[in-house]
Amino acid sequence: MQVERRHGLLVTSAAQTVADLAGRTSFEEGVVVADHVLTSGPFGDQTPLTARIEIMAAAERIVDAGERSRALAVARFADGRAGSPLESISRATMALAGAPAPELQFAVHDLDGQFARVAFGWPTLGLAGEVDGAERLLHPVFHRSRDAQDRLAARTQRQRRIEAAGLRIIRWRRETGRRVDRMRELLVSEGMPLDPVSRRAELGLDA
Repeated sequence: MQVERRHGLLVTSAAQTVADLAGRTSFEEGVVVADHVLTSGPFGDQTPLTARIEIMAAAERIVDAGERSRALAVARFADGRAGSPLESISRATMALAGAPAPELQFAVHDLDGQFARVAFGWPTLGLAGEVDGAERLLHPVFHRSRDAQDRLAARTQRQRRIEAAGLRIIRWRRETGRRVDRMRELLVSEGMPLDPVSRRAELGLDA
């Protein structure tokens, strides 16, 4: 077990802590934690707490075979480009539902150059994905404020430009992002091809 001294106390390293948690929790929960410690921010301007190779090394030392397998799957899948815990868990549930791997923080361009960045992009499918975490945008009281109207107008304009660039946006809220069954239902309704058996094998998880 890797331990470090912090403020006079012996604690497990970030990599060891993530590996232990990933082995003992669900794949989705493990991904949220691993993404967080690997994050360099959506724009690469933050310092990660650890590196993937260190998490994998810590996972390899786990004695229990099942926990070791889950921890390694999380370490391989984790990505520091995740913009939020909601994006992390959504990416995990999409993978378990059988969705093809998206391009993260996908840059959208038109004739004027890059004008937007979406959380998930599937350019070959003509699809983009975004998770809406701000439920207050849907509240009638918020809609009556000038600030809200400006934000909604800007969001509508942004969506129109993204669609004009050839991408149809799939949106979901936290309740869908956290559940594989709801995510699967949404993606099927949007016409995305799913292959959960192959995807789970790719992730190193049981079929």
